[in-house]
Amino acid sequence: MRTYLVPLLALALLAAAHAEAPRFAAGLAAAKFPQDSVPLDRAAAAPRLVSYADVLKRVTPSVVSVFPARLAKPGDAQQDALLKRFFGAKPGVDEKEDEDSHFRSVGSGVIVSPDGYILTNSHVVHLESGKLADEIVVEFSNKWRLPATIIGVDAKADIAVIKVDGKDLPALPMADSRNVEVGDIAFAVGNPFKVGMTATMGMISAVKRAGVKIGDSGGFQDFLQTDAAINPGNSGGALCDARGRLIGINTAIISGSGGNLGIGFAVSVNLARRVLCNLLENGEPVRSFAGVRVKSVDDATARERKLAEVKGALVEELQPEGPGAQGGLQQGDIILRVGDEEIVDDNAFRIAVGFAAPGAKLAFHVIREGQPVDVNVTVIQEKEAKKGAAIEIDELPKVHLREQQGAKAGLLVEKIEPHSPFAKSLEPGMVIFEINDAAVATAEQASAALHAGANKLRVRQDGETATISLTLNR
Repeated sequence: MRTYLVPLLALALLAAAHAEAPRFAAGLAAAKFPQDSVPLDRAAAAPRLVSYADVLKRVTPSVVSVFPARLAKPGDAQQDALLKRFFGAKPGVDEKEDEDSHFRSVGSGVIVSPDGYILTNSHVVHLESGKLADEIVVEFSNKWRLPATIIGVDAKADIAVIKVDGKDLPALPMADSRNVEVGDIAFAVGNPFKVGMTATMGMISAVKRAGVKIGDSGGFQDFLQTDAAINPGNSGGALCDARGRLIGINTAIISGSGGNLGIGFAVSVNLARRVLCNLLENGEPVRSFAGVRVKSVDDATARERKLAEVKGALVEELQPEGPGAQGGLQQGDIILRVGDEEIVDDNAFRIAVGFAAPGAKLAFHVIREGQPVDVNVTVIQEKEAKKGAAIEIDELPKVHLREQQGAKAGLLVEKIEPHSPFAKSLEPGMVIFEINDAAVATAEQASAALHAGANKLRVRQDGETATISLTLNR
């Protein structure tokens, strides 16, 4: 009989700390994690099954429980806030400690390679304070445990990659989530409420969900929505299709009580796989930049431009001499496709450009003055983008800010003078925690993130998060 794990006793001999991600040559990470792009047989004449036991027997061994080290006491404000952000859970939910009292179950994970790479959620390996757990233990379906190393984290996509030392592990094959359709059968597999490995069944309720207010997520969203029951502890687990292929990473639900109401969200496997390859090839999240600010096409724009559908990304602003401008994009263009990616909204545009390899030449298909136009844009790494002259935080006219640390890190807007030009955008009590996709907790960080022109701010107020825009002049 094949043995691929070691007993719990080996934990005493192995360290499981955050480590530098192994570097793969560009493109090799994608080859390591192939996708099965064969669509499901949805024909009416296709045979109907009376049981999916054989499918789930293949899936369940690939899903693991993830135990981050308990850096805080169970039921404290940080851990309760973590559950509430993603599940609406009341304080005290899931307080039962594991038999090994040093660890506390927060989520699940999915084995995606025989040598031990595991996908989970960023919020599973983070505490509310923003710290990564200093130890991770993974429990397999046969109850064996192994220490895991955090390979990399992409908080803006809410995906993390961890790894255990093993071989011939039961990796779950990945499907192509572009082939997923509303009405497809879906299974959510994970360890909810620490009751043990559990599979629930439902269907796909929607695809390409974005703009969902989940936690502090304001970065990259490509969710599959499902009514398969997802509960606390399922985070990071597998959402599978009827053939037992991975189509998403279970992430969160909309609920006021912490219980499942049939509205669950899973990061699409295509986005999760992009994050996985990005982290393995670069060691950290690396984004590409096109020097373009866009907004989703709305009904009014679609009518005005005589578009057949309400979809696409409207170019609002181009950075002078930026990649988009140099490639031939123009203000007012409506972007419908980037490479082989359909652009249904501004979020799809951010994903298509952000996860492209720096230096890649991307084919943009746009509508300009009612006519189709193709332009090629060579994207650059975001860190190299010139964002204009930095502006000191004190130059925000007549806005009084106070730094906040800990779980509520950010800049608290304490007071706004009545005649401030930003009085219509900012309100007292708002906490600015992100500027232009960069986390800010100090005045110095805010200064570095601000630039002349339009700035995107992520703020918290009354338990909700929102995105606002501020325009600063030189």
